[in-house]
Amino acid sequence: MGTSGTGYIPSLDGLRALAVGIVVLAHSNLEHVVPGGLGVTVFFFLSGYLISTLLYREQRRHDRVDIKAFYLRRILRLSPPLWLALIAGYGLYAAGLVEGGFDPANLASQLMYFSNYYNLYGPQPQWMVDGQFVLWSLAVEEHFYLLYPLFFIFLCRRPSTATRLAWMVGFLAASLAWRVFARQALGFDSRTLTFATDARLDGILFGCLLALMVEEGLAQRLLPATRRAAVVAQGLGLVLLLFTLVYRDPLFRDTLRFTLQGLAMIPLFYYAVHMPELPWHRPLNWTSARVLGLYSYSIYLIHHVAISALETSLGITDPPLLWAGGGALAVGYAALAYRWVEQPMAELRRRLHRNPALA
Repeated sequence: MGTSGTGYIPSLDGLRALAVGIVVLAHSNLEHVVPGGLGVTVFFFLSGYLISTLLYREQRRHDRVDIKAFYLRRILRLSPPLWLALIAGYGLYAAGLVEGGFDPANLASQLMYFSNYYNLYGPQPQWMVDGQFVLWSLAVEEHFYLLYPLFFIFLCRRPSTATRLAWMVGFLAASLAWRVFARQALGFDSRTLTFATDARLDGILFGCLLALMVEEGLAQRLLPATRRAAVVAQGLGLVLLLFTLVYRDPLFRDTLRFTLQGLAMIPLFYYAVHMPELPWHRPLNWTSARVLGLYSYSIYLIHHVAISALETSLGITDPPLLWAGGGALAVGYAALAYRWVEQPMAELRRRLHRNPALA
């Protein structure tokens, strides 16, 4: 099974829900036991897979990719919910319900999607509302969206499947080589190698690689659509993923960890998307999971601010209470944001597909 006739990709909303659930749980004072960074890595992989899949569809349908329309759709998807979350966060700060501060330069970095570099290299301390540091990953994704369509067009013009795969794998290898060089020769620390765009773009590119493999028919040959193949391939992927979480060598964590996580997610994602009927994939397609997946972007934007507000205003520090209370606040906020902001923007994006004049 692949995508439906409407273009909907099964299980992706469930995977979004899983990713944001990991992040919310980690930020509920459980960072020492829950790998919140894994949730972000899942989001990265999913973004690369989805954007590449949509670009391939557009390329097949129109024999071209409208770059201008792509950028406009990304702005309409990402920016309005971000603006709303910033208004909510700074409003809570102004009301004294959450700690932090306000600095115009930091706000500019948030609005213009370079908060990851501002947080790394800007003045200390960074004046922001507690919980807004999560916007670093949004900056990484936006930098990717800025560059990737041009690379995608370049790939589409390559003469063969082998050449296209070679370019993609080459960029992934270069990303790993850069992390090793940056750490060992340039002395970059773990924080920089975690949050800098140049060190994390391959997390998104691995999702693009899977989309390319599916488009070229390679994934279907390597990963047969049988229950036994799914058990073996996903089992190996899960073991590799768990290894990256428990092996604590500093050099490994700063460099090879992200590469192995990308490789591990290829079979996990492929079968979740293409065989959603398997019993262990069905929860990803439950109505509750799909709804949380639809809300996941706004949940991600506001959840840590909500948790910080509970800590500041009510003095709550118990992880279960923070998770339940912060999660409930984030979901409630996200439901409103989805209804009044994200859905209208989604309709406008659909019009960009239907009416070339608007692009």
